[in-house]
Amino acid sequence: MRTAVEQPFDPRQYPSPLSGFRSFLEPAKADERMLTVAGLPSDRRLRIATLDTYDGVTYSVGSAEATSASGSFTRVPYRLDQGATNGKRTTITVVVGGYRGPWLPGTGQLEQVQFSGPRASSLAGAFFYNDVTGTGAVTTSLRAGDSYTEESVVKPILTAAQLQKVQPGTDSVPRPSVIPDELQSALQKYTAGVSGAGPKLAAALRGLAQDGYISHGIGPGEPASRSGHGADRITELLTDVPMLGDQEQYAVTAALMARQLGFPARVVVGFVAPEDVAGSAVVFTGSDISAWIEVQTTKGWVTVDPTPPLRPVPPKQPDQPTQISRPQTNVQPPVDDNPQQNDEPPQAQVDPSNQPKPDPALETLLTVLVIAGWTVLILALIASPFLAVLAAKWRRRTLRRRAPTARERIVGGWREFADAAVDHGYDPPPAATRVEFAETIGGSRANALAMVADRATYSGVAPTPAEAESVWKAVDDLRGQLAKRDTRWKRLLAAVSLRSLGYRGRGSGKGQSR
Repeated sequence: MRTAVEQPFDPRQYPSPLSGFRSFLEPAKADERMLTVAGLPSDRRLRIATLDTYDGVTYSVGSAEATSASGSFTRVPYRLDQGATNGKRTTITVVVGGYRGPWLPGTGQLEQVQFSGPRASSLAGAFFYNDVTGTGAVTTSLRAGDSYTEESVVKPILTAAQLQKVQPGTDSVPRPSVIPDELQSALQKYTAGVSGAGPKLAAALRGLAQDGYISHGIGPGEPASRSGHGADRITELLTDVPMLGDQEQYAVTAALMARQLGFPARVVVGFVAPEDVAGSAVVFTGSDISAWIEVQTTKGWVTVDPTPPLRPVPPKQPDQPTQISRPQTNVQPPVDDNPQQNDEPPQAQVDPSNQPKPDPALETLLTVLVIAGWTVLILALIASPFLAVLAAKWRRRTLRRRAPTARERIVGGWREFADAAVDHGYDPPPAATRVEFAETIGGSRANALAMVADRATYSGVAPTPAEAESVWKAVDDLRGQLAKRDTRWKRLLAAVSLRSLGYRGRGSGKGQSR
């Protein structure tokens, strides 16, 4: 009966923890005590969540369905058997400070967790765990004062040099729906002349460490560095000189490169304690947020840190336009042998009795200008309704994109895409949900946009401004794809179409499921 009444934990209802990466580094949170951990393992890492699904906009935790790729979040028995996991057993005790969210920070593959404190029983009843990705979650968000003890098996961490001898494992991981072309070009550059999957992965990580520089774009004096990890941001990372980003972008880039080389790979977001921290209890602040990757080898999953070393960032190289030298000619310009002579005397006498004759050319010009003016006025009157439609759509788009909250901007982005599809002639089924509407249009990116809008509408955690910005970039791309499917005449008709101005079935109040 409990299974029938209580819904399982669905990670798609919550924003990806990697989307809020920069929020931990804001001045208000950078020095705030997030977690206090006793018994931290030697790798100094505390995982928040493991992300294995990339749709070109966000890297997110896998679905709630029990698939072989992502596993499922289920309630756990008293103890899990991790005897087959390669790693070292450890026991940590965590006390929650300023950290909030559904994801339960931990280390490695869980064997047992015991909650303590005044909310111990409610947290235990709300706990779910995905043994495939090693991610725990509680449906009641953690708050200050919550504590728990966790026993787990911590995976080994390998350096780029140690990866030279490994080979890809056989586990299944969801295939990325988008791979930037620039990533494949960078991977070919880093692995030129290298053979073997392990040596190529090591060479790619060395290339990122050599070319990459760290900047969060927040602190004083830090170079500008845009947040986000969508396909456009990864393209920007790999094409800018110098290469500039932080753990959010480098972890996603390394995971996608590992996938291209045949390694099952996923991104982990969590905290990393500084090397100089000593003592039995480690206090993590917001500035300790980080991201790294896990790759599977023939001996199991291992941890890999692709973050470049911290060093001064060189100035951005200006774009140098190509200078074209024009050939010099030895031919001199011809000399005018017959310069125009002014035969009129300096003080010519004009007879006032002679009236000037009308100039036929001037009169013709004035007549043409009058006709052209009336023609332009008539055309403006004819075009004014169409211009009003274009102005109304522009104002609607501006209000949606500048909505006061990130949730409203995300939902507005979905409505903008739905309106564009309606103007281009797509007819959704009656009372269609966002996902059903997206399936009518077709394409994985439209479906991903619908899921992001559903998650922003019904999730208990507010989306971040960075996620809203990524959604609008995806909307711009999808609108461009809709335009490319039509002829020039159909694109003009869609621009002045009134269908979307009267359409009320955009899924604004409908979720992904009923």
